[in-house]
Amino acid sequence: MPDFDESRLRAQVIHDYEALARNISDAEEMNRFIDAVMTTAAGTVRALLNAVNQQSFMGCIPLEVLASCFAYLPFRYLIDASHVCQSWRAAVLSTPALWYKIAPGSHCTPEVLQMALARTGAMPLDLQLMTRDHSPSEDLYSVLAPYSRQIRHLVWYCDRPTSPWEFPAPIMEAFCSSSTQIITAGFLGGCAGRLRYLYLQCAQFPAECPAISTVTDLNVVLTPFDEDDRPSNLGGLWDLFPGLEWLQILGVIRQTAHLLPAGTAPSSLRELSVECVSTDYDLMPHYLAWDNGNLGHVMLRQYSETRPNLERMARGTVRLAVKHASDSSKTRLMFEHPAGVTRTISISGIGIANAAALLAAVQSNLSTVRTAMVSHTALEPLAGVLAALPDLEHLFVHIVPKTADGPTYPNQDPHSFVWTPLASLAHLALARTTRITLHVWCGDCHWPCRANADDARALLAQLRALPRDLPPIEIQGFPAEELAAVDLTGLNIRFDVVAKVGALILHKGKEAYDPF
Repeated sequence: MPDFDESRLRAQVIHDYEALARNISDAEEMNRFIDAVMTTAAGTVRALLNAVNQQSFMGCIPLEVLASCFAYLPFRYLIDASHVCQSWRAAVLSTPALWYKIAPGSHCTPEVLQMALARTGAMPLDLQLMTRDHSPSEDLYSVLAPYSRQIRHLVWYCDRPTSPWEFPAPIMEAFCSSSTQIITAGFLGGCAGRLRYLYLQCAQFPAECPAISTVTDLNVVLTPFDEDDRPSNLGGLWDLFPGLEWLQILGVIRQTAHLLPAGTAPSSLRELSVECVSTDYDLMPHYLAWDNGNLGHVMLRQYSETRPNLERMARGTVRLAVKHASDSSKTRLMFEHPAGVTRTISISGIGIANAAALLAAVQSNLSTVRTAMVSHTALEPLAGVLAALPDLEHLFVHIVPKTADGPTYPNQDPHSFVWTPLASLAHLALARTTRITLHVWCGDCHWPCRANADDARALLAQLRALPRDLPPIEIQGFPAEELAAVDLTGLNIRFDVVAKVGALILHKGKEAYDPF
Protein backbone atom coordinates (compact mmCIF):
# COMPACT_ATOMS: atom_id res chain seq x y z
CA MET A 1 0.00 0.00 0.00
CA PRO A 2 1.54 3.42 -1.03
CA ASP A 3 2.31 5.96 1.69
CA PHE A 4 -0.34 8.65 2.14
CA ASP A 5 0.86 12.27 1.91
CA GLU A 6 -1.27 14.15 4.45
CA SER A 7 0.24 17.57 3.70
CA ARG A 8 -2.35 18.44 1.03
CA LEU A 9 -5.22 17.33 3.26
CA ARG A 10 -3.82 19.32 6.19
CA ALA A 11 -3.46 22.43 4.00
CA GLN A 12 -7.08 22.12 2.80
CA VAL A 13 -8.39 21.70 6.35
CA ILE A 14 -6.45 24.82 7.50
CA HIS A 15 -7.77 26.82 4.55
CA ASP A 16 -11.40 25.81 5.19
CA TYR A 17 -11.08 26.37 8.94
CA GLU A 18 -9.74 29.91 8.46
CA ALA A 19 -12.53 30.66 6.01
CA LEU A 20 -15.34 29.34 8.26
CA ALA A 21 -14.05 30.40 11.68
CA ARG A 22 -12.80 33.85 10.70
CA ASN A 23 -15.55 35.75 12.49
CA ILE A 24 -15.92 33.53 15.60
CA SER A 25 -14.63 35.08 18.81
CA ASP A 26 -16.84 33.53 21.51
CA ALA A 27 -15.51 30.34 23.21
CA GLU A 28 -18.90 28.63 23.44
CA GLU A 29 -19.63 29.39 19.80
CA MET A 30 -16.21 28.01 18.88
CA ASN A 31 -16.96 24.77 20.76
CA ARG A 32 -20.24 24.40 18.87
CA PHE A 33 -18.44 25.07 15.63
CA ILE A 34 -15.77 22.42 16.35
CA ASP A 35 -18.47 19.87 17.26
CA ALA A 36 -20.32 20.60 14.05
CA VAL A 37 -17.15 20.27 11.99
CA MET A 38 -16.28 16.90 13.54
CA THR A 39 -19.82 15.53 13.16
CA THR A 40 -20.11 16.69 9.58
CA ALA A 41 -16.68 15.37 8.65
CA ALA A 42 -17.32 11.93 10.17
CA GLY A 43 -20.78 11.70 8.61
CA THR A 44 -19.49 12.75 5.21
CA VAL A 45 -16.69 10.19 5.30
CA ARG A 46 -19.13 7.43 6.35
CA ALA A 47 -21.47 8.35 3.50
CA LEU A 48 -18.60 8.30 0.98
CA LEU A 49 -17.38 4.94 2.30
CA ASN A 50 -20.91 3.54 2.11
CA ALA A 51 -21.12 4.63 -1.51
CA VAL A 52 -17.86 2.79 -2.20
CA ASN A 53 -19.14 -0.29 -0.36
CA GLN A 54 -22.33 -0.30 -2.38
CA GLN A 55 -20.24 -0.69 -5.51
CA SER A 56 -18.33 -3.63 -4.09
CA PHE A 57 -19.33 -7.30 -4.37
CA MET A 58 -20.63 -7.40 -0.79
CA GLY A 59 -22.62 -4.22 -1.34
CA CYS A 60 -24.39 -5.70 -4.35
CA ILE A 61 -25.76 -8.76 -2.51
CA PRO A 62 -29.56 -8.47 -2.27
CA LEU A 63 -30.96 -8.05 1.25
CA GLU A 64 -32.95 -11.28 1.05
CA VAL A 65 -29.77 -13.21 0.23
CA LEU A 66 -27.95 -11.63 3.17
CA ALA A 67 -30.91 -12.49 5.41
CA SER A 68 -30.75 -16.13 4.31
CA CYS A 69 -27.08 -16.23 5.28
CA PHE A 70 -27.72 -14.55 8.63
CA ALA A 71 -30.35 -17.18 9.45
CA TYR A 72 -27.49 -19.50 10.45
CA LEU A 73 -26.11 -17.08 13.05
CA PRO A 74 -26.79 -17.53 16.77
CA PHE A 75 -28.70 -14.68 18.36
CA ARG A 76 -25.69 -12.87 19.85
CA TYR A 77 -23.85 -12.86 16.51
CA LEU A 78 -26.95 -11.59 14.74
CA ILE A 79 -26.72 -8.42 16.79
CA ASP A 80 -23.02 -8.11 15.87
CA ALA A 81 -23.88 -8.47 12.18
CA SER A 82 -26.29 -5.56 12.40
CA HIS A 83 -23.36 -3.28 13.35
CA VAL A 84 -21.12 -4.07 10.37
CA CYS A 85 -22.50 -1.83 7.63
CA GLN A 86 -25.73 -0.27 6.37
CA SER A 87 -26.68 -3.09 4.03
CA TRP A 88 -26.11 -5.75 6.68
CA ARG A 89 -28.02 -3.70 9.21
CA ALA A 90 -30.91 -3.24 6.80
CA ALA A 91 -31.03 -7.00 6.10
CA VAL A 92 -30.96 -7.91 9.79
CA LEU A 93 -33.46 -5.37 11.06
CA SER A 94 -36.00 -5.75 8.26
CA THR A 95 -36.34 -9.56 8.44
CA PRO A 96 -38.63 -10.77 11.25
CA ALA A 97 -37.75 -14.41 10.49
CA LEU A 98 -34.26 -13.77 11.86
CA TRP A 99 -35.58 -12.78 15.28
CA TYR A 100 -38.17 -15.44 16.11
CA LYS A 101 -35.61 -17.61 17.95
CA ILE A 102 -34.24 -15.54 20.83
CA ALA A 103 -31.55 -17.42 22.77
CA PRO A 104 -28.82 -15.02 23.94
CA GLY A 105 -26.83 -17.84 25.57
CA SER A 106 -26.15 -15.75 28.69
CA HIS A 107 -27.85 -13.13 30.82
CA CYS A 108 -30.57 -11.31 28.87
CA THR A 109 -31.45 -7.73 29.76
CA PRO A 110 -34.98 -6.35 29.35
CA GLU A 111 -33.64 -3.82 26.83
CA VAL A 112 -32.16 -6.51 24.56
CA LEU A 113 -35.31 -8.62 24.81
CA GLN A 114 -37.54 -5.64 23.97
CA MET A 115 -35.37 -4.76 20.98
CA ALA A 116 -35.54 -8.32 19.63
CA LEU A 117 -39.27 -8.81 20.22
CA ALA A 118 -40.07 -5.54 18.46
CA ARG A 119 -38.52 -6.93 15.27
CA THR A 120 -40.38 -10.26 15.17
CA GLY A 121 -43.54 -9.05 13.47
CA ALA A 122 -46.19 -11.77 13.79
CA MET A 123 -43.70 -14.67 13.84
CA PRO A 124 -44.16 -17.52 16.38
CA LEU A 125 -41.49 -17.07 19.06
CA ASP A 126 -38.97 -19.54 20.50
CA LEU A 127 -37.38 -18.04 23.61
CA GLN A 128 -34.52 -19.26 25.80
CA LEU A 129 -33.90 -16.69 28.50
CA MET A 130 -31.78 -16.55 31.64
CA THR A 131 -31.33 -13.98 34.37
CA ARG A 132 -28.60 -13.40 36.93
CA ASP A 133 -29.33 -13.33 40.64
CA HIS A 134 -29.15 -9.55 40.89
CA SER A 135 -31.47 -8.94 37.94
CA PRO A 136 -35.22 -8.80 38.60
CA SER A 137 -36.82 -11.49 36.47
CA GLU A 138 -40.11 -9.58 36.72
CA ASP A 139 -38.68 -7.00 34.31
CA LEU A 140 -38.24 -9.67 31.64
CA TYR A 141 -41.67 -11.05 32.47
CA SER A 142 -43.22 -7.62 31.89
CA VAL A 143 -41.45 -7.22 28.54
CA LEU A 144 -42.57 -10.67 27.47
CA ALA A 145 -46.24 -10.50 28.46
CA PRO A 146 -47.50 -8.38 25.52
CA TYR A 147 -46.08 -10.97 23.08
CA SER A 148 -47.51 -14.00 24.90
CA ARG A 149 -49.88 -14.97 22.09
CA GLN A 150 -46.89 -15.43 19.78
CA ILE A 151 -44.81 -17.62 22.13
CA ARG A 152 -44.35 -21.18 20.87
CA HIS A 153 -41.48 -22.40 23.06
CA LEU A 154 -40.31 -20.83 26.33
CA VAL A 155 -37.22 -21.94 28.28
CA TRP A 156 -36.76 -19.86 31.44
CA TYR A 157 -33.52 -20.14 33.46
CA CYS A 158 -33.95 -18.27 36.71
CA ASP A 159 -33.13 -19.27 40.29
CA ARG A 160 -35.97 -17.30 41.82
CA PRO A 161 -39.74 -17.83 41.46
CA THR A 162 -41.53 -15.55 39.03
CA SER A 163 -45.10 -14.51 38.41
CA PRO A 164 -47.46 -17.43 37.76
CA TRP A 165 -47.45 -17.07 33.95
CA GLU A 166 -51.14 -16.37 33.63
CA PHE A 167 -50.90 -14.48 30.34
CA PRO A 168 -52.72 -16.17 27.41
CA ALA A 169 -50.43 -18.32 25.24
CA PRO A 170 -52.67 -20.28 22.85
CA ILE A 171 -49.89 -21.55 20.58
CA MET A 172 -47.32 -22.43 23.26
CA GLU A 173 -46.06 -26.00 22.78
CA ALA A 174 -43.22 -26.22 25.32
CA PHE A 175 -42.65 -24.57 28.71
CA CYS A 176 -39.44 -25.17 30.69
CA SER A 177 -38.52 -23.51 33.97
CA SER A 178 -35.50 -23.95 36.25
CA SER A 179 -37.16 -22.27 39.26
CA THR A 180 -40.01 -23.33 41.51
CA GLN A 181 -43.32 -22.72 39.77
CA ILE A 182 -46.75 -22.09 41.23
CA ILE A 183 -49.15 -23.35 38.60
CA THR A 184 -52.59 -21.77 39.03
CA ALA A 185 -55.90 -22.53 37.37
CA GLY A 186 -55.23 -19.46 35.21
CA PHE A 187 -51.86 -20.74 33.93
CA LEU A 188 -51.33 -19.59 30.33
CA GLY A 189 -54.68 -17.88 30.28
CA GLY A 190 -56.65 -20.70 31.88
CA CYS A 191 -57.52 -22.30 28.54
CA ALA A 192 -56.45 -25.53 26.87
CA GLY A 193 -54.19 -24.82 23.92
CA ARG A 194 -51.27 -26.60 22.27
CA LEU A 195 -49.02 -27.18 25.29
CA ARG A 196 -47.36 -30.61 25.03
CA TYR A 197 -44.00 -30.38 26.79
CA LEU A 198 -43.75 -29.25 30.42
CA TYR A 199 -40.35 -29.42 32.14
CA LEU A 200 -40.33 -28.13 35.71
CA GLN A 201 -38.29 -28.10 38.87
CA CYS A 202 -40.51 -28.21 41.93
CA ALA A 203 -44.09 -27.13 41.25
CA GLN A 204 -47.31 -26.49 43.11
CA PHE A 205 -50.32 -27.67 41.13
CA PRO A 206 -53.96 -26.67 41.55
CA ALA A 207 -56.88 -29.10 41.60
CA GLU A 208 -57.73 -28.14 38.01
CA CYS A 209 -55.77 -26.45 35.22
CA PRO A 210 -57.09 -26.55 31.64
CA ALA A 211 -53.81 -25.33 30.07
CA ILE A 212 -51.82 -28.39 31.21
CA SER A 213 -54.50 -30.95 30.33
CA THR A 214 -52.95 -31.28 26.85
CA VAL A 215 -49.42 -32.07 28.11
CA THR A 216 -47.91 -35.35 26.88
CA ASP A 217 -44.35 -35.02 28.24
CA LEU A 218 -43.77 -34.04 31.88
CA ASN A 219 -40.56 -33.69 33.88
CA VAL A 220 -40.87 -32.62 37.52
CA VAL A 221 -38.73 -32.68 40.66
CA LEU A 222 -40.44 -33.88 43.83
CA THR A 223 -38.06 -32.59 46.51
CA PRO A 224 -36.37 -29.16 46.25
CA PHE A 225 -32.68 -28.61 46.93
CA ASP A 226 -33.51 -25.64 49.14
CA GLU A 227 -35.05 -26.79 52.40
CA ASP A 228 -37.07 -23.58 52.58
CA ASP A 229 -38.98 -24.49 49.39
CA ARG A 230 -42.00 -26.76 49.41
CA PRO A 231 -41.89 -30.13 47.64
CA SER A 232 -44.08 -30.69 44.62
CA ASN A 233 -47.64 -31.83 45.29
CA LEU A 234 -48.03 -34.62 42.73
CA GLY A 235 -51.01 -36.42 44.22
CA GLY A 236 -53.39 -35.22 41.50
CA LEU A 237 -51.05 -35.85 38.60
CA TRP A 238 -53.19 -38.43 36.82
CA ASP A 239 -56.25 -36.13 36.79
CA LEU A 240 -54.30 -33.03 35.77
CA PHE A 241 -52.52 -34.80 32.86
CA PRO A 242 -55.03 -37.26 31.35
CA GLY A 243 -53.09 -37.62 28.07
CA LEU A 244 -49.62 -38.08 29.58
CA GLU A 245 -47.26 -40.21 27.45
CA TRP A 246 -43.81 -39.61 29.01
CA LEU A 247 -43.17 -38.93 32.69
CA GLN A 248 -39.94 -38.34 34.58
CA ILE A 249 -39.97 -37.70 38.34
CA LEU A 250 -36.67 -36.77 40.00
CA GLY A 251 -35.63 -36.15 43.59
CA VAL A 252 -37.81 -38.71 45.37
CA ILE A 253 -36.97 -39.15 49.06
CA ARG A 254 -38.63 -41.19 51.77
CA GLN A 255 -39.94 -38.10 53.59
CA THR A 256 -41.81 -36.74 50.55
CA ALA A 257 -42.78 -39.96 48.77
CA HIS A 258 -46.34 -39.68 50.15
CA LEU A 259 -46.81 -36.71 47.77
CA LEU A 260 -46.47 -38.99 44.72
CA PRO A 261 -49.64 -39.95 42.84
CA ALA A 262 -51.56 -43.05 43.83
CA GLY A 263 -53.43 -45.50 41.64
CA THR A 264 -53.06 -46.51 38.02
CA ALA A 265 -51.53 -44.06 35.56
CA PRO A 266 -53.52 -42.90 32.52
CA SER A 267 -53.69 -45.50 29.77
CA SER A 268 -51.78 -43.09 27.49
CA LEU A 269 -48.56 -43.31 29.56
CA ARG A 270 -45.90 -45.17 27.57
CA GLU A 271 -42.60 -44.26 29.22
CA LEU A 272 -41.79 -43.80 32.90
CA SER A 273 -38.54 -42.75 34.61
CA VAL A 274 -38.25 -42.24 38.38
CA GLU A 275 -35.17 -41.37 40.44
CA CYS A 276 -34.86 -41.84 44.22
CA VAL A 277 -32.13 -40.07 46.20
CA SER A 278 -32.84 -41.71 49.56
CA THR A 279 -30.55 -44.66 50.14
CA ASP A 280 -33.24 -46.72 51.88
CA TYR A 281 -36.37 -46.19 49.78
CA ASP A 282 -37.70 -48.64 47.19
CA LEU A 283 -39.48 -47.29 44.11
CA MET A 284 -40.83 -50.66 43.00
CA PRO A 285 -44.20 -50.39 44.84
CA HIS A 286 -44.91 -47.11 43.03
CA TYR A 287 -44.17 -48.63 39.63
CA LEU A 288 -46.41 -51.61 40.40
CA ALA A 289 -49.25 -49.31 41.47
CA TRP A 290 -48.90 -47.06 38.43
CA ASP A 291 -48.51 -49.79 35.80
CA ASN A 292 -51.36 -49.31 33.33
CA GLY A 293 -50.58 -52.32 31.17
CA ASN A 294 -49.42 -50.08 28.31
CA LEU A 295 -46.02 -48.98 29.57
CA GLY A 296 -43.42 -49.57 26.89
CA HIS A 297 -40.36 -48.52 28.89
CA VAL A 298 -39.71 -48.13 32.61
CA MET A 299 -36.51 -46.89 34.30
CA LEU A 300 -36.10 -46.85 38.09
CA ARG A 301 -32.96 -45.46 39.76
CA GLN A 302 -32.35 -46.06 43.46
CA TYR A 303 -29.73 -47.05 46.05
CA SER A 304 -28.24 -50.17 47.56
CA GLU A 305 -29.97 -50.32 50.93
CA THR A 306 -33.10 -51.53 49.16
CA ARG A 307 -33.74 -55.05 47.88
CA PRO A 308 -36.53 -54.65 45.33
CA ASN A 309 -38.66 -57.58 44.24
CA LEU A 310 -37.99 -57.99 40.51
CA GLU A 311 -40.72 -60.51 39.85
CA ARG A 312 -42.98 -58.24 37.78
CA MET A 313 -40.07 -56.79 35.82
CA ALA A 314 -38.57 -60.21 35.07
CA ARG A 315 -41.73 -62.07 34.10
CA GLY A 316 -41.75 -62.92 30.37
CA THR A 317 -38.23 -61.59 29.68
CA VAL A 318 -36.72 -62.68 26.36
CA ARG A 319 -33.52 -60.63 26.67
CA LEU A 320 -31.74 -60.08 29.98
CA ALA A 321 -28.94 -57.52 30.37
CA VAL A 322 -26.70 -56.75 33.35
CA LYS A 323 -24.36 -53.76 33.20
CA HIS A 324 -21.74 -53.66 35.94
CA ALA A 325 -18.36 -51.93 36.30
CA SER A 326 -17.53 -52.12 40.01
CA ASP A 327 -19.29 -52.72 43.32
CA SER A 328 -19.00 -49.02 44.16
CA SER A 329 -20.80 -47.88 41.02
CA LYS A 330 -24.23 -48.47 39.57
CA THR A 331 -25.40 -51.92 38.55
CA ARG A 332 -28.12 -51.85 35.94
CA LEU A 333 -30.53 -54.77 35.50
CA MET A 334 -32.47 -54.68 32.24
CA PHE A 335 -35.34 -56.87 31.07
CA GLU A 336 -36.67 -56.86 27.52
CA HIS A 337 -40.05 -58.38 26.80
CA PRO A 338 -41.66 -59.17 23.43
CA ALA A 339 -42.36 -56.20 21.12
CA GLY A 340 -39.38 -54.30 22.54
CA VAL A 341 -40.97 -53.55 25.92
CA THR A 342 -38.24 -52.85 28.50
CA ARG A 343 -37.99 -52.66 32.28
CA THR A 344 -34.78 -51.32 33.85
CA ILE A 345 -33.66 -50.77 37.41
CA SER A 346 -30.34 -49.11 38.26
CA ILE A 347 -29.11 -49.63 41.82
CA SER A 348 -26.12 -47.64 43.05
CA GLY A 349 -23.54 -49.47 45.15
CA ILE A 350 -25.44 -52.75 45.44
CA GLY A 351 -22.50 -54.91 44.31
CA ILE A 352 -22.72 -57.61 41.70
CA ALA A 353 -23.13 -60.45 44.24
CA ASN A 354 -26.26 -58.82 45.67
CA ALA A 355 -27.55 -58.06 42.18
CA ALA A 356 -27.06 -61.71 41.24
CA ALA A 357 -29.04 -62.71 44.35
CA LEU A 358 -31.93 -60.47 43.25
CA LEU A 359 -32.00 -62.24 39.88
CA ALA A 360 -31.69 -65.69 41.45
CA ALA A 361 -34.73 -64.90 43.61
CA VAL A 362 -36.85 -64.54 40.45
CA GLN A 363 -35.11 -67.27 38.43
CA SER A 364 -38.42 -68.94 37.54
CA ASN A 365 -39.56 -65.73 35.84
CA LEU A 366 -36.48 -65.83 33.58
CA SER A 367 -37.26 -69.17 31.95
CA THR A 368 -38.14 -67.46 28.65
CA VAL A 369 -34.78 -65.69 28.24
CA ARG A 370 -33.17 -66.36 24.86
CA THR A 371 -30.37 -63.78 24.99
CA ALA A 372 -28.27 -62.71 27.97
CA MET A 373 -26.10 -59.58 27.72
CA VAL A 374 -23.66 -59.06 30.59
CA SER A 375 -20.60 -57.02 31.43
CA HIS A 376 -17.56 -59.32 31.37
CA THR A 377 -16.75 -58.40 34.98
CA ALA A 378 -20.13 -59.90 35.98
CA LEU A 379 -19.64 -63.29 34.30
CA GLU A 380 -18.43 -65.20 37.33
CA PRO A 381 -20.96 -63.81 39.86
CA LEU A 382 -23.79 -64.47 37.38
CA ALA A 383 -22.66 -68.02 36.52
CA GLY A 384 -25.46 -69.63 38.52
CA VAL A 385 -28.15 -67.41 37.02
CA LEU A 386 -26.89 -67.94 33.47
CA ALA A 387 -26.60 -71.71 33.92
CA ALA A 388 -30.22 -71.89 35.09
CA LEU A 389 -31.62 -70.24 31.95
CA PRO A 390 -33.08 -73.30 30.18
CA ASP A 391 -33.49 -71.72 26.72
CA LEU A 392 -30.46 -69.44 26.56
CA GLU A 393 -29.30 -69.36 22.94
CA HIS A 394 -27.04 -66.33 22.76
CA LEU A 395 -24.55 -65.04 25.33
CA PHE A 396 -23.45 -61.46 24.64
CA VAL A 397 -20.46 -60.31 26.70
CA HIS A 398 -19.82 -56.56 26.87
CA ILE A 399 -16.17 -55.64 27.44
CA VAL A 400 -14.94 -52.14 28.31
CA PRO A 401 -11.64 -50.80 29.71
CA LYS A 402 -11.39 -51.19 33.47
CA THR A 403 -12.32 -47.55 34.23
CA ALA A 404 -14.73 -46.85 31.38
CA ASP A 405 -17.73 -46.81 33.73
CA GLY A 406 -15.85 -46.01 36.91
CA PRO A 407 -15.00 -42.80 38.75
CA THR A 408 -12.72 -41.51 35.97
CA TYR A 409 -15.39 -41.80 33.26
CA PRO A 410 -14.87 -40.93 30.42
CA ASN A 411 -11.92 -43.25 30.39
CA GLN A 412 -8.47 -41.73 30.02
CA ASP A 413 -6.94 -44.94 28.62
CA PRO A 414 -9.18 -46.56 25.98
CA HIS A 415 -6.99 -49.70 25.86
CA SER A 416 -6.80 -50.55 29.56
CA PHE A 417 -8.68 -53.81 29.04
CA VAL A 418 -8.59 -56.57 31.63
CA TRP A 419 -9.33 -59.86 29.86
CA THR A 420 -9.02 -62.30 32.77
CA PRO A 421 -12.78 -62.25 33.67
CA LEU A 422 -13.34 -64.13 30.39
CA ALA A 423 -11.79 -67.19 32.02
CA SER A 424 -15.22 -67.69 33.63
CA LEU A 425 -16.53 -68.81 30.23
CA ALA A 426 -14.79 -72.13 30.87
CA HIS A 427 -17.02 -72.83 33.88
CA LEU A 428 -20.40 -71.75 32.53
CA ALA A 429 -22.91 -74.46 31.73
CA LEU A 430 -24.07 -73.37 28.28
CA ALA A 431 -25.61 -76.56 26.95
CA ARG A 432 -28.24 -74.85 24.77
CA THR A 433 -26.19 -71.80 23.84
CA THR A 434 -25.37 -71.71 20.14
CA ARG A 435 -23.18 -68.62 19.98
CA ILE A 436 -21.16 -66.21 22.09
CA THR A 437 -20.54 -62.59 21.13
CA LEU A 438 -17.71 -60.56 22.65
CA HIS A 439 -18.52 -56.87 22.20
CA VAL A 440 -15.33 -54.84 22.73
CA TRP A 441 -15.89 -51.12 23.24
CA CYS A 442 -13.20 -48.60 24.18
CA GLY A 443 -15.73 -46.55 26.11
CA ASP A 444 -16.87 -42.99 25.71
CA CYS A 445 -13.30 -41.70 25.70
CA HIS A 446 -12.03 -38.16 25.28
CA TRP A 447 -10.63 -39.29 21.93
CA PRO A 448 -13.06 -41.87 20.47
CA CYS A 449 -11.22 -44.88 19.09
CA ARG A 450 -11.58 -48.59 18.48
CA ALA A 451 -9.69 -51.58 19.80
CA ASN A 452 -6.34 -52.23 18.08
CA ALA A 453 -4.13 -55.16 17.11
CA ASP A 454 -2.45 -55.36 20.53
CA ASP A 455 -5.87 -55.59 22.16
CA ALA A 456 -6.80 -58.39 19.75
CA ARG A 457 -3.67 -60.39 20.52
CA ALA A 458 -4.20 -60.07 24.28
CA LEU A 459 -7.83 -61.10 23.92
CA LEU A 460 -6.99 -64.13 21.80
CA ALA A 461 -4.29 -65.19 24.26
CA GLN A 462 -6.98 -65.33 26.94
CA LEU A 463 -9.38 -67.23 24.67
CA ARG A 464 -6.77 -69.85 23.75
CA ALA A 465 -6.81 -71.00 27.37
CA LEU A 466 -10.53 -71.85 27.18
CA PRO A 467 -11.94 -75.32 26.36
CA ARG A 468 -12.37 -76.07 22.68
CA ASP A 469 -15.98 -77.24 23.10
CA LEU A 470 -17.37 -73.73 23.62
CA PRO A 471 -19.93 -72.46 21.10
CA PRO A 472 -18.61 -70.37 18.18
CA ILE A 473 -17.36 -66.98 19.31
CA GLU A 474 -17.90 -63.75 17.37
CA ILE A 475 -15.84 -60.69 18.31
CA GLN A 476 -17.03 -57.15 17.58
CA GLY A 477 -15.26 -53.83 17.89
CA PHE A 478 -12.06 -54.29 15.87
CA PRO A 479 -11.52 -52.56 12.50
CA ALA A 480 -10.34 -54.78 9.66
CA GLU A 481 -6.98 -53.04 9.31
CA GLU A 482 -6.03 -54.02 12.87
CA LEU A 483 -6.58 -57.72 12.20
CA ALA A 484 -4.35 -58.28 9.18
CA ALA A 485 -1.57 -59.92 11.21
CA VAL A 486 -3.75 -61.56 13.89
CA ASP A 487 -3.46 -65.36 14.05
CA LEU A 488 -6.73 -67.29 14.50
CA THR A 489 -5.24 -70.73 13.95
CA GLY A 490 -7.06 -73.41 15.95
CA LEU A 491 -9.77 -71.07 17.24
CA ASN A 492 -13.50 -71.27 16.52
CA ILE A 493 -13.62 -67.50 16.31
CA ARG A 494 -14.56 -64.88 13.75
CA PHE A 495 -14.32 -61.09 13.81
CA ASP A 496 -17.31 -58.97 12.78
CA VAL A 497 -15.62 -55.78 11.58
CA VAL A 498 -18.81 -53.96 10.53
CA ALA A 499 -20.87 -54.27 13.73
CA LYS A 500 -21.49 -51.01 15.54
CA VAL A 501 -20.18 -50.85 19.11
CA GLY A 502 -21.42 -48.86 22.07
CA ALA A 503 -22.69 -48.92 25.62
CA LEU A 504 -24.63 -51.86 27.06
CA ILE A 505 -28.20 -50.65 26.96
CA LEU A 506 -31.52 -52.07 25.83
CA HIS A 507 -33.44 -48.82 25.45
CA LYS A 508 -32.17 -45.28 25.21
CA GLY A 509 -34.62 -43.19 27.18
CA LYS A 510 -36.49 -40.44 25.45
CA GLU A 511 -34.69 -37.12 25.59
CA ALA A 512 -36.41 -33.90 26.53
CA TYR A 513 -37.77 -31.96 23.59
CA ASP A 514 -35.40 -29.11 22.71
CA PRO A 515 -36.35 -26.64 19.96
CA PHE A 516 -32.92 -25.01 20.24
